[in-house]
Amino acid sequence: MAVNMISLKNVSKIFATKYGNVRAIHNVNVDIVESEIFGIIGHSGAGKSTLIRCINLLEAPTSGSVVVDGEDMTTLSKKALCDKRKKIGMIFQHFYLMPSRTVLQNVMLPLKGANMPKHEKVKKAEDLLNLVGLSHRVSAYPSALSGGEKQRVAIARALANDPNVLLCDEATSALDPQTTTSILNLLKEVNAKLGITIVLITHEMAVIKEICDRVAVMEGGEIKELGTVFDVFATPQSDVGREFVASTTSLHKVYELIEKNSPLTQLASDEILVKLAFTANNAQETLLHDAATRFGIKTNIFFGNVEFIQGKPIGNLVVIVKGPQENIDNALNYLQENEVSVKVL
Repeated sequence: MAVNMISLKNVSKIFATKYGNVRAIHNVNVDIVESEIFGIIGHSGAGKSTLIRCINLLEAPTSGSVVVDGEDMTTLSKKALCDKRKKIGMIFQHFYLMPSRTVLQNVMLPLKGANMPKHEKVKKAEDLLNLVGLSHRVSAYPSALSGGEKQRVAIARALANDPNVLLCDEATSALDPQTTTSILNLLKEVNAKLGITIVLITHEMAVIKEICDRVAVMEGGEIKELGTVFDVFATPQSDVGREFVASTTSLHKVYELIEKNSPLTQLASDEILVKLAFTANNAQETLLHDAATRFGIKTNIFFGNVEFIQGKPIGNLVVIVKGPQENIDNALNYLQENEVSVKVL
């Protein structure tokens, strides 16, 4: 039975400014399971950074409860909260390494007040640097490191107090695509080896697709959609979810052509443009061909792609469908009956 590591109940955050109150997040409810990698995606201003900072109470919620590993963070004393935060590691977009300290010394910083001999602190830091692939850089200073190496040091530092939660605040946004992939692979390795619950916020759906088990889609301080990464990619339920999914393929180009009224999307009176989404249940079946044959319609594929999410295929087709309206309706109904997602564009 899955155990919740993090439970947010009716969490809201309002900031008071000279221009009035600003609602950053509103009535958020979400449970994050122990040892899962949970993604939070949204555009700038969606509230995702505020939400993740509420988990370790760097931002105190205006209302609601934040339960981490069985304890409500909002009820803890300052000392108890400080102790609790030691079990919640955090990495950031800009690394925040101490430039005057070596890689080894940076990783040892969280152990400053720990009740252990110095040689044990050194050994622990060395082991963590070995875990993140930087055992050869222990004596280097941050200025000599690449962006990816700096983030690896930051990850090692975040793991120094043996946390059971790791919060990642746009941790790959400052990195190039190849380095981003290597950092995401490292986070997956950390999750698999140590069983740490990872909460990751990003504005890039490609990051969610690569690493997360489940995802919450945020907009305007609210969660608009929540589900497994496969389900959200296969059948997004919100406008912002569909927008993010389209951004990972060339589908967004199709939408741009439609908005610009491109000649490529001009249709005859007996034609419609349809987006079809095929999932693992039907991706290998000849449903489109069957529908055309059975109902006497013609189809012309305008765009298509297939990708694998969490090991299962998802196919997207944009198709021009031609024929009598009744035949088209019957064909689309047939596809829907066979679990194909149909959206008339």
